Amino acid sequence: MVSRDASGNRSTLLGGLFVPSGVAATRTDLWVADWASGMVWQVAGDGAPEPVATGLANPEGLAVDSDGLLLVVESGAGRLTRIDLSTGVTSTVAEGLVMDAPAPGGIPPTFVMSSVTVDSQGTILVSGAGPEQNVIYRIRAVPAA
Repeated sequence: MVSRDASGNRSTLLGGLFVPSGVAATRTDLWVADWASGMVWQVAGDGAPEPVATGLANPEGLAVDSDGLLLVVESGAGRLTRIDLSTGVTSTVAEGLVMDAPAPGGIPPTFVMSSVTVDSQGTILVSGAGPEQNVIYRIRAVPAA
């Protein structure tokens, strides 16, 4: 992952991503998911890049919810997970989601990545692609536990 300044100079923010698959940002922070490694990294903010979650099942879409927590679509598990960025603790928001159309030859399915967003009312919307259908899930906002 690289950035460019106003003069066009490039700098590497995070190297070694296998399959970058999701990005979320606030005014001061930036996170990126790596589908193949199962990791979500904070790549901007205070200090050097650092993992905020590991061991996820093919993380894809990312978004910051109305509580300031990070949502991640785990397409390999068919669930939406919430990450508390101050503790790294994960919790399940929704499961049983239809995700991941099969990719030819075992190639990571970058052409059917799932995504997540949060509307102004806090309602979560998740897109997914399954073997037989493409879907949009609408998940009512539930405060973090």
